[in-house]
Amino acid sequence: MWYNEATILRRSSAVERVGVRDLKNRLAHYLRVVRRGQGLLVTSRGKPVARLLPAHPPGAAGLPAELEERLWELAAKGALVWSGERAQLPEPAAVNRGGVLLSDLVVEDRE
Repeated sequence: MWYNEATILRRSSAVERVGVRDLKNRLAHYLRVVRRGQGLLVTSRGKPVARLLPAHPPGAAGLPAELEERLWELAAKGALVWSGERAQLPEPAAVNRGGVLLSDLVVEDRE
């Protein structure tokens, strides 16, 4: 994974990409997918052209509307994959609460 890309995945799926022709042919199916809460990224010739989202107001995900919009922009560029659910983030790293600093140990080791 590249450091300038963000990937947020659910256990089994990410934002689904669907071509315009397939969306037209299977509209009822994709509306059921969206009704269950998953967003769709609609593509034409492989390039994103539209988003199909559940009908809840911006910010309903608990994020500021500007951040939510920016995340959708990144998803459209392919730099972000989002399942529509909260990410399962790892536990934060341990914090040194006193004692020796790592930088001091590195300097000491180099001497």
